[in-house]
Amino acid sequence: MSSNDNPGPPPDPVSLEAAEAAILETLVRTIVDARAGIAAFQAFETRALAAAAALGAEQMSRVTSLASRDREMPLRSIAAELAAAVRTSD
Repeated sequence: MSSNDNPGPPPDPVSLEAAEAAILETLVRTIVDARAGIAAFQAFETRALAAAAALGAEQMSRVTSLASRDREMPLRSIAAELAAAVRTSD
């Protein structure tokens, strides 16, 4: 008879329940912390995008052409560069 033939006594249901509750509590805390981290990153990214938009607006204000296509070019250029860097479309 091998040691695998006798699995031993079944686990205490109360201990098992407490252990699973502790695991769940840790998982919940982990998810909440992850969401907080994601929110912080999104706020950081939004501030960076706002700064890029402000830079584009500043560059647009110096364009002397009256053609809207020419005036939009600095902002379009920044949008294209950011899109390429994060591999998305502008």
